[in-house]
Amino acid sequence: MKTTFSNQEYENAVCDEFGVAYSSDGKKLLRAPSEIGPTYTVRSGVEVICDSAFSDADQLEHIVLPQSLKAIGISAFDDCSSLKEINIPDGVVSIGDMAFGSCYALKKITLPPSVECLDRNPFRDTHSRVESKGPKCISKGYGLYTSDIRRLVNVYGGVRKFTVPEGVEVIGEEAFAHCRQLREVSLPSTLKQIERYAFGWCERLQNVDLPDSLKKMGDHTFAYCDRLQAVRLPKHLETIPEGTFCICPMLVDFRLPESLKVIGEYAFYNNDALTDLFLPDSVEILNDHCFSGCSALKSVRIPSGMKKICYKAFFRCPSLKEINIPSMETEVEYGSFLKTCKVIRAGEVLDVEEATLP
Repeated sequence: MKTTFSNQEYENAVCDEFGVAYSSDGKKLLRAPSEIGPTYTVRSGVEVICDSAFSDADQLEHIVLPQSLKAIGISAFDDCSSLKEINIPDGVVSIGDMAFGSCYALKKITLPPSVECLDRNPFRDTHSRVESKGPKCISKGYGLYTSDIRRLVNVYGGVRKFTVPEGVEVIGEEAFAHCRQLREVSLPSTLKQIERYAFGWCERLQNVDLPDSLKKMGDHTFAYCDRLQAVRLPKHLETIPEGTFCICPMLVDFRLPESLKVIGEYAFYNNDALTDLFLPDSVEILNDHCFSGCSALKSVRIPSGMKKICYKAFFRCPSLKEINIPSMETEVEYGSFLKTCKVIRAGEVLDVEEATLP
């Protein structure tokens, strides 16, 4: 169901005494003022709460939704930081991404049996326990899953230890994001994909063992994990995507697999603890800023099959004084290294301030 509204709908909107705008037919709640609260009752007959309708309403503590409601839009209640209670009526079919994002005071959300569609993760960055009574989603322990238990949608933000059950194939976008108390996670041998930012901002997570079944990771999977120290990467991984371990300043214990071909932009950006880097023979491309800001990095092993070292791949690495690139065929882009680093390619010293094509 469509949760957006047109300019014409907004121009023809009818506002109530609280300044909340409704469509002229009364079926859509379009927008509420950010200062609304502490309580509000949505008009009967409303079928859709539109995208961002109550976003940033930080004084809202209680809201009553009508039995006529069918859809809750993207970010509909995002950053309603004081919201303590909400009852989602049976009849709601879809809930949009970030619908209840950053609702820190909300302790519990119960999904009715009518819910058929959850867009990405409607509950990211909340401390709510999500329970489901419906056929499309199932709550188990501190996790919310699709009914077939193949996809993990959301994890309760206050969890300290979590085991993803066998059978799960996908960890959804931001499923664990902002689980700031998470210290330990166990992943199943059935896992095939981890989506973007799935473990972002897990500030106390220290080590992760990624199973060999894992074929694909989204960008920024473990970004901003301040205490992450050790990661076991799967044997057959070919790409480390953009920002995967971005700003993981304590990460030192990892081994890049022999299957790895590409390291994405900002993949290990600002890793302050990394001192030595061994790139296996399979690695062909180092993308922009992939190791930029690794201030303690002193040595890097570049394989002979390296095809390209991209813009600022090792920028802001002041401890890296010399690097040897064995093949003349390796393209080294402008600004890949600091001027203080002596770059030798096939015995020839390069001027890193200029584009150095093979």
